[in-house]
Amino acid sequence: MQVKNIKLENNSKIKTFKLTIQEGRPGKIFVGSKETNSYLIIDDYWKSFIDLLNKGLTVGKISEELTKKDPSNFDTVRSLSKTKMMLIYFIQNKLIKEIDGEVIYKSKEKDNLKDLISKTLFLVIITPIIIFAAISIIALPRFFPKPNDFFWSNYYSLCILSSFIFTWVAAFMHEVAHLIIARAYKVKGKLRLSHRLNYLVVETYFPNIYSIPKGPRILIYISGMITDMALISILYWITFLHNFPLVRQFILLEWLSILWQFFFFMKTDMYFVIKEFVGIENLYRYANLKIINLFKLKKTKLMLSKEEDTKVNIYTVFVLAGTAVALFRYGFYHLPILITLIIGSIYKILVGAASGNKILLLDGGVVLLVEVILNLLLLFTFLKRRR
Repeated sequence: MQVKNIKLENNSKIKTFKLTIQEGRPGKIFVGSKETNSYLIIDDYWKSFIDLLNKGLTVGKISEELTKKDPSNFDTVRSLSKTKMMLIYFIQNKLIKEIDGEVIYKSKEKDNLKDLISKTLFLVIITPIIIFAAISIIALPRFFPKPNDFFWSNYYSLCILSSFIFTWVAAFMHEVAHLIIARAYKVKGKLRLSHRLNYLVVETYFPNIYSIPKGPRILIYISGMITDMALISILYWITFLHNFPLVRQFILLEWLSILWQFFFFMKTDMYFVIKEFVGIENLYRYANLKIINLFKLKKTKLMLSKEEDTKVNIYTVFVLAGTAVALFRYGFYHLPILITLIIGSIYKILVGAASGNKILLLDGGVVLLVEVILNLLLLFTFLKRRR
């Protein structure tokens, strides 16, 4: 049923889906339903409204009770119209199930999957992961990853193949960690492909994550990085036992993946962790507007409190620092690897052609073809964004 055909009478009775409420930033709450995967951010004084909705009262009675409980926000003149406007907002966002017995919106199929892990099992999993993470930090000074670690074989095509396979396996492990922890808190998660800069990435989408408190939300966001650290730690243990060149490449790639999370100019896992800690929903947008304001004559005014403005200013510094991290990652690692691959491949093609060595010729040719495709993709992405 469309909202425009719905009539809210004073004696109308409302039935909602099962609503959950979580604290947002100061003065705000998250309200929504797991049954419809729809969540809103509203002022916290609407808590009384939500409590009254669950009592099966008529619209008029809800308005009267709100005026009694909170006359400063629901005065006699505007209380009824304000109540109806919020009800329409709830209807538009699929939180109202029935009005006077008439079905407004049917819920999605309920998720009948039970928890995959108990809290005890969760502790058994998370404890060694934290220990592994600590070991990898201790081991870092001795085994600091270098660009040359990428080249574990004289055949550059094999180096690219192994890096491709490992990167995607590690990426899926990272995302599955998000899914497992989310499932422990009965939060739905969906894997989907996306892109960051010129890279194709896999990410996890949580449509009902605001049905749980802040602590578990942070744990879901950070679980992927904990898994990355655990994987690095295992790779270090293998290196301690035997210094396999291939494993050193994996360690390099995994550290590059972790550095990616500190690109604060993108919405990485670390961004969502920081966003939850500071309690500002649009932190990313506000920080970008701050940076834009630095270079514009006409400033965009942000409706923020003094405390929120301070937090946004601090995160703006994080965005700039994340840019520095990205430049370091590219200049110290990607650029040397890229130059070595291109120059080395051209050399192999020339030597292979002169000596009739088909393996060298094929190895160099494949690598050059891959690099040409990747850089054309980068150019295409850049030009597309310029339009």
